[in-house]
Amino acid sequence: MNLVRNEPGGSPAFGEPFPESIGILNREYVRPTEEHFRIPDGPHHRMLGEQLTVVYRDDETLHSVAVIGAPARVADAGAAVDWLTERMTGPGGGQWAELDPGPLGGRAVCLGAEGATYCYWADARMVGFLLTPSLGVEAMRKSFVMIRNAVER
Repeated sequence: MNLVRNEPGGSPAFGEPFPESIGILNREYVRPTEEHFRIPDGPHHRMLGEQLTVVYRDDETLHSVAVIGAPARVADAGAAVDWLTERMTGPGGGQWAELDPGPLGGRAVCLGAEGATYCYWADARMVGFLLTPSLGVEAMRKSFVMIRNAVER
């Protein structure tokens, strides 16, 4: 598996080594992203590296989070997120909620639909997607920055 390293003076990178745990969640696995879950290139971003999927879970609380990401060349983080969310038609026509992207910047949004929460984020050097069947949008408002800071380093 390719390692993605931080560039000197650059933004954090998404890649191994991922932390063993994030809060109460323990890392279950890291693997290359399956084709049908890959984040597509768009007019405002181009994926540059191998996309990885990292899954964290806690068996006691049944919480789990899957995060997909890779380095990217992003011309406009907001437009990249808009393009990605327009392609994901949320069941029930839900609205994407803006989230604080945290100190890493860029833009982040989440949508709760059919018992799961979906989030996209982008900054100048990365595009990511998060899926959790156990945390709603409001819980993600409280947890997103912690999760992102842990997996993007």
